[in-house]
Amino acid sequence: MKRSLFVLMAAAFSFAACSKKDTPGDITVPEKEWLLDRIVNEEDSVQLFYNGDATVKQFARFGKAYGWNDSTRLEYANGKVARFLLYEVEGGTRLDRVFTYNGDQLVRIDYYNFVDATEIAVTDHDSLVYDNGKLAECHHINGDYRNSFSVYTWENGNIVKEEQFSVVAGPPVADLVITYTYNEKPGLSASIKGNFAFLFYQDDYTFLSANALEKAEARYASGEALAFRRTVEYTYTTEGLLSTAVVTDEDMEEDETTILHNSYTFIEKN
Repeated sequence: MKRSLFVLMAAAFSFAACSKKDTPGDITVPEKEWLLDRIVNEEDSVQLFYNGDATVKQFARFGKAYGWNDSTRLEYANGKVARFLLYEVEGGTRLDRVFTYNGDQLVRIDYYNFVDATEIAVTDHDSLVYDNGKLAECHHINGDYRNSFSVYTWENGNIVKEEQFSVVAGPPVADLVITYTYNEKPGLSASIKGNFAFLFYQDDYTFLSANALEKAEARYASGEALAFRRTVEYTYTTEGLLSTAVVTDEDMEEDETTILHNSYTFIEKN
């Protein structure tokens, strides 16, 4: 399972639901229900497919730059996403991720990979810890060893700080402190059932936040120098739906800046 130094994904996105409108005579027009159809950028695209209750049943990914594509089916148990099943090129499926819950709380994510030419097994997993109903820590176990974990601070329904630690030998070592700020729009978790965005974009825990990410800044715990910055600029349609998001990543150590343009299309639920 690939781990990023800054644990920041390249395709952050969120969108807002439209509001009800009242017509003269106090006649209320039913609110339209919109479903995210596609996410497209310069590198790849994602298309979502839905069950009748508007939960995601499948997603397909297409790599425009490299020509790859795959599709993953979601399985549910007790109203929660239980498994991701990845379609193989040969036409079969294999386990990709399995999600374990304690009541309503997701407490473990198992990641399946090939351990030889034909056998699939759990090679890594994440263990999630909660405090007063909010995610407090995520521990990353690669093989049989915990090699890193994150501690989260919440404010007004959003994760506003993430402290990352590495575990090699002896006590944990503080690595990074990432601060997050958000805009006033609802985040994706409020718009897609089943917490799909968080499960899809593994390692980006800002998708648990109520609002849309606007800026993330990472500093090494040993100093105040800025190591990495992400800013996101959004545009919205007249219905209040997300139209575009421009994601700018600045790596101060490498003196590199990358910009990703995401666009979003929606379909109206039948």
